[in-house]
Amino acid sequence: MEEKPVEECKIMDAESLRWNVNGFPLPAPAPVAETYYEKNRLIEDMFCHEKLEVYQKSVEFLKEVISVIRLLPNGNSDIVNQLRRAATSISLNIAEGAGKTGVADKKRYYSIARGSTLECAAIFDLLKAWNLVDHSVLKTPTSLLSSLAAMLSKLVFKV
Repeated sequence: MEEKPVEECKIMDAESLRWNVNGFPLPAPAPVAETYYEKNRLIEDMFCHEKLEVYQKSVEFLKEVISVIRLLPNGNSDIVNQLRRAATSISLNIAEGAGKTGVADKKRYYSIARGSTLECAAIFDLLKAWNLVDHSVLKTPTSLLSSLAAMLSKLVFKV
């Protein structure tokens, strides 16, 4: 039987510590954030949807919807739940669509978000018809909703 040569013990320096036992390179260490702001900035830089104006407007719309919901009288949990879910769906589908690489996928998610804007508009119509809120309360959210629908329509037909 042939004897295998015994490898010498190597003294490891800092440079050699970046390699694993099989000789493959280890991934570079993640950048370390010094402050809370820097830590969040590193995370935010990873998400492309946050840079979209339509996404930012959808978050603004969601804040307005929460304000409207707080004004609704008790006993309307069904319509409150539907409005909250539809408004949330706008932002979530924009974010998911932005993360897709295929054109058909992007169109699908932006189209779903657009459908949710129309659902919110219909819910606003119902709230007015049932006299649950004053028309003036819905002025700002309706304006935002109109802008969102237009922006999403452009995204659906542009992509």
